[in-house]
Amino acid sequence: MTDSARFYEGFSARLQDTLHLVDDERRDPWVPSAGARELMVSVFYPARRGDGSGDRAPYLAAKEAAPRIRAAANLDGTFFAPVPSTGTGRPVLMLGTDKKHHPRADDTTWLREWRRLDGWKRWFTVADSGHFTFTDLPVLGGQLGMTDPSAPLSGTRSGQITNGYVTAFFDRHLLGRHRPLLDGPSKDDPEVTFHSP
Repeated sequence: MTDSARFYEGFSARLQDTLHLVDDERRDPWVPSAGARELMVSVFYPARRGDGSGDRAPYLAAKEAAPRIRAAANLDGTFFAPVPSTGTGRPVLMLGTDKKHHPRADDTTWLREWRRLDGWKRWFTVADSGHFTFTDLPVLGGQLGMTDPSAPLSGTRSGQITNGYVTAFFDRHLLGRHRPLLDGPSKDDPEVTFHSP
């Protein structure tokens, strides 16, 4: 199996996991009285165009899943497959490193997909951040007195920014709560740049 085939096999498995989690009929086994779960899904079309090597299934599954995924957040990831040319109509948050994901960065997939997204969308980049800024790693590292010299944003600010923007996004699109943080640049977050190319 080629590296590419293994890569997309992994994405296919991720997609199936996601579909299981967003299944409308799935109930929380720990809270039987709760209704169907509302989940925050950060998977965005993990597939590519079919080239005859058997990788069409993830794309077809993703298209079928689209109505079940109400909102998507891309946290510093490359769009490995293009958004369908017809768009998705779904809200999308793009939050990434300034170095790799500003509109003139080497990763051109963000600009390409930004142009195809036809629903509500926001694009933010964070100065002094790295790929792991948008995980718990810098927060935990900061508690141990460790920082990544290539991403000097503190663990505290990494956590505040990631939690703030991701929570505001899902609050708005899953719970219907307006969050002004998403309306444009914020004086409280000077590290964050709002893009609207």
